[in-house]
Amino acid sequence: MSAGDTDRDDKTEDPSDRRREETREQGNIPRSADLNAAFLAVAITGAFYFVGSDLSKSLAQMLRMALSQEPWDILHQDMLFTHILTLSGGVVTSVLPLFAVMVFSALAGGAMQAGFHITPTAIQPNWARLNPLSGIGRIFSLQGTMRVVGSILKLLILGTVAYSFLGSLWPQAMRTSQLEVSALASLTGESLMALSFQMALALTILAGLDYGYQYWQFEKNLKMTKQEIRDEMKMMEGDPHIRQRRKEAHKKLVDSRQMAAAKTADVMITNPTEIAVALKYDPAKMDAPIIVAKGVGLLAGRLRQIAAQNGIPIVEKKPLARALYYDVKVGHPVPIELYAAVAEIMAYVIRLKGKQPR
Repeated sequence: MSAGDTDRDDKTEDPSDRRREETREQGNIPRSADLNAAFLAVAITGAFYFVGSDLSKSLAQMLRMALSQEPWDILHQDMLFTHILTLSGGVVTSVLPLFAVMVFSALAGGAMQAGFHITPTAIQPNWARLNPLSGIGRIFSLQGTMRVVGSILKLLILGTVAYSFLGSLWPQAMRTSQLEVSALASLTGESLMALSFQMALALTILAGLDYGYQYWQFEKNLKMTKQEIRDEMKMMEGDPHIRQRRKEAHKKLVDSRQMAAAKTADVMITNPTEIAVALKYDPAKMDAPIIVAKGVGLLAGRLRQIAAQNGIPIVEKKPLARALYYDVKVGHPVPIELYAAVAEIMAYVIRLKGKQPR
C-alpha cells in the first residue's frame, strides 16, 4: 500500500472549522455542474410554458409584417432602416424575458450550491492547470473515469426517457396527416413541451444524485488524520494573534463574572483610583472575608461604579488595597496577617449600615 493510500485510510477525523474555512477560501466547495443545467432546464421549460404561446404569436406577427412590406429593392434607405429597427426591437422585446430567466436561473443555481462567496484565490491564474501532463493524468485518473462513465449513463437515461416518450406518441403521429396546419402546429408544440418537462425532471433527479455524490466525496476528502489535527492545534497555539484573541476573550469572561460578583459585596476597598477590591463576609458560612472581585485601572473604575449604584460602602485604604490586590486571588479568603486591618473595616461597615453584613 502506498503512502498516499495510507494517508487516505488514516483520515478518520472530522475536519476542523479552520480546515473548512481554508478550503472555502481556495474556492473548493461541493458543486455539481448537472445541478446548474437542471435548474436552467426547469426554468426555461417553465418560462416557455407560460409565455411560449405569446412569444410564438409575437414572432409570427413580426414575420407577417416583414413579408408584407414593399419589395426591398424599392425601399428608400431611411424606410429600410426604420423597418429593421422595428423588427429588431420586436425580436429583442420578445426574447428578452427568456434571456432574463436564463441569467437568473444560472445565478440562482450557483448560489444554491455555494452561496454568494467571492474567492480571490480561485480566480488567480494557476499555470499548473495548463500543464498537458497534469491534464492527461486527470482524464485517465479514477475520478476522471468515473465522470466519463457517469456522463454516459446520464445520456443513456435521458435517451431512454426521450425514446419512451416519442414511442408513446407514435400512434398519434400516424394520424397527423389528417390534421390542419394549425392543429398540427398546436399538437407539435404541446408534445415538445411535455417532452421538455419530462427531460427536465429526469435531469433534475440525476443532478440531485450527482450533487449528493459530490458532497459525499468532498466531505470524505476534507477529513483529517489525527496527526493533522495535532499539527493544526500546535500551529494555532503558536499563532500570536490567536493567543491574543483567546486572552482577550478570557479576560472579558472573567471581568463579566467579577462585575456580577461585585454586586454582592459588603465593602469596596480602594487605592483610591487605581485599585479596587470587593470583599464579602458571612459569619455563618465563612471563616474570614473573601475577595469576590478586584481590578486595576478601568476595571477598578467600573467596580467603584457598581459599588456606588448598589449602595456598597467604599473605603479608601491604600496599603491594604495594594496588599489585597497583589497577594490574594479572587475567591480566596483574606490572609491572617491582614485580619486586623480588614476586621476594622468590617466593623465600620456594620456600624455604618446598622446591621450584619450580607
